[in-house]
Amino acid sequence: MRVYVMSLSSSWSKLAECPLSAREASAIAIVGQTLVMFGGLVCTQPLFPFHCHNNAFSNPLMQLSRYQEKIEGLGLEVTNDLAAYDSNNNTWQKRECSGSTPLGRTGHSFTAVEKCHKLVLFGGLNHDKGYLEDVHGI
Repeated sequence: MRVYVMSLSSSWSKLAECPLSAREASAIAIVGQTLVMFGGLVCTQPLFPFHCHNNAFSNPLMQLSRYQEKIEGLGLEVTNDLAAYDSNNNTWQKRECSGSTPLGRTGHSFTAVEKCHKLVLFGGLNHDKGYLEDVHGI
């Protein structure tokens, strides 16, 4: 997955390739010099839209609305994976978590609490459980 950053001088630059699959509606928190990404919505199989005006399928859709995970059989999956970007070394690392791992979700809040060196995850939407009200710390 490609990730870009813009400096305050309004100049975009590409970061190192992220080890997580392409997704939408993930959340990012920043702790010191580290950017941490959690969850999101992943398309596990391409969708080929059918156009009635010419009776033909077109190229697969890659961008999907976060609400389409409600539709059965589309190959959409909410994830609970985690990756950290080290801005000093321009490197990503996929992280494995232990303990009470949160459900996969999209549209959630994820923030850093610097004083206690914690990341806090709240809410979001899981296609099996609906809207979530849980809070997790890591």
